[in-house]
Amino acid sequence: MSDIKTINTELDKMTLKDEPESSAEVASEPVPLIDVKSSPKVNVESPPLVDIRALSVEDRTKLIEGCQIDIKVDSEAVHQILLRLLLAVSFRAQDLFTQDLAFAVLNVRHGVDKESVTAIFNWLENASSDGAMLLLPKTQDLAIDLKLCRAADQLGMRPYTSHIMRGYWAYFKNRFPDYDEIDVVIDLALGKKDPLILCTAKNLAKRQVSRRIPDWPVFREYVGARPKLRFAM
Repeated sequence: MSDIKTINTELDKMTLKDEPESSAEVASEPVPLIDVKSSPKVNVESPPLVDIRALSVEDRTKLIEGCQIDIKVDSEAVHQILLRLLLAVSFRAQDLFTQDLAFAVLNVRHGVDKESVTAIFNWLENASSDGAMLLLPKTQDLAIDLKLCRAADQLGMRPYTSHIMRGYWAYFKNRFPDYDEIDVVIDLALGKKDPLILCTAKNLAKRQVSRRIPDWPVFREYVGARPKLRFAM
C-alpha cells in the first residue's frame, strides 16, 4: 500500500502546465534505447516499482487515473498510457521520471514491433481494472511471442513476459531447433549480442564439439549463410 501512496503523492504534484511548450524545452541528452521529449530536468525521488500482478483490485485501480503520456515507436505514436500505471511497472519510466517529472513522450527504438507494444499496454490496462489479474497470454506462435518479449525488454517491463520467454529459452538451450525456428530468432534479434541468439549459438556449438549435429553438411551451409549466428558461435 505504501508504494501506491508514494506514486500518487509524487504524481499529484504534476499539472498540465509542467508539460513542454516548445522544442527548446526538449532534453538535450538522449537516453539509450528510449528517447524522451520533456521539459528541463527536475531532481526528484523516483517512486518505487511494484509488481502490479500482486496488487489488490483496489490498489490497481488507483493507478488508472491522472495524466497520460504518448508512446511512440520509431517516432510514430502507437498508444497513450496513464503515467501512474507506467511508473508502477516500468523501470525505464522510473529512470526517466527521476530525470524529469514532466516527460510527455516515450519513444521506443531499435526495431521494436509496434503491435507488440500496443498489445502489452492493452493487456496492462485491462488487467488493471479486472477483478482477476491474469498473466500476459502466450500465443504459442514463436515470432509473436518473441516480439512481445523484445518489446517488454525495451519498455523496461521484462518481468511481465518472463513466463513467456522461460519456455523458449529452455528449448533453444537444450534442444536442436528447427532451422526455420532459428531463423525467427535471428530475424528478431536486436543486435549481435541478443541473449537468445547467444543461448542458441552456445547450444549449437556444444553439439558441434560433441558431434551431435544431424546432417553436418546441411548445418555447416546453414550457419555459413547466417553471419549473426556464426559470429555468436
